[in-house]
Amino acid sequence: MWLIGVAGFLLLEAAAARGYQPHYSYADNYISELGAHGPLTYLMHLGFYLQGVAYLLGAVLVSGSFRRSTTRVFLALAAANAVGNTLVGAFPGGGLHGIGAALALTAGNAATLAGSSAIAPARRRGGYRVVSKVIAVLGFICLSVFAVGAAGGSMHISAIGVWERGSVYAIFLWQLWTVLCLQSNRPE
Repeated sequence: MWLIGVAGFLLLEAAAARGYQPHYSYADNYISELGAHGPLTYLMHLGFYLQGVAYLLGAVLVSGSFRRSTTRVFLALAAANAVGNTLVGAFPGGGLHGIGAALALTAGNAATLAGSSAIAPARRRGGYRVVSKVIAVLGFICLSVFAVGAAGGSMHISAIGVWERGSVYAIFLWQLWTVLCLQSNRPE
């Protein structure tokens, strides 16, 4: 599920960016601009929906026992991420869009931290947990810089799109890292 969500989002994002007028910059434009302007906005909306649903379904599939408190926290954060992505896709701008973005990015990166301890086969790998936590920290650093830049004010943040993508793509990177670790744990 996670491979489908990440690959689908990235492909739909790239297609929407190609149709953006006059020019879309991955470094300088917000991701959400692809869902608000241009002839292919529906592709970006679909990307947000796909990632939200795939993230939650994937989280349920890899979680194992729901009796562990770490698993329940992880699943709650995954659900919050899915709700956030859905709001971002449904509302291309405005207050609900902002709430959705904050929810998706905060819960998604927090789920990376929780998931590093919650996912049964992967939690036996010490390296998995360390790398997962590093990814989460990088995601939160990017989110913090992005939030300062998005808030406006007197501080200008260059390459705002890079910081936003750093937060989003950290979530994707963790999903792919987790899939890789789970696949390497499978019996032949």
